Amino acid sequence: MAKSIEHREEEPAPPPPPVQEELPFISLRRGDQSRGVATLQLRLGAPVTGVFDEVTEYTVKTVQRDLRFMPTGIATPELHGRLGLPWPPLEN
Repeated sequence: MAKSIEHREEEPAPPPPPVQEELPFISLRRGDQSRGVATLQLRLGAPVTGVFDEVTEYTVKTVQRDLRFMPTGIATPELHGRLGLPWPPLEN
């Protein structure tokens, strides 16, 4: 007896993930200004200005090294999680 072959239509591929410009708050980095930056600075013990400046970047790199993250100076969702901060960061 011949086996019947089932014909199933393939499901369409899922859409590609959004690019960074389409997503708010992928990370916080030098030049950003927000309440989220101020919250990060407070948690890091950096001067609280609300501006992600050179001092904040240096402090983020130091904390990243301490946590055995790659020291990029960019505050990612993973870093926020390890610091117990909300993600996405608080907006203005």
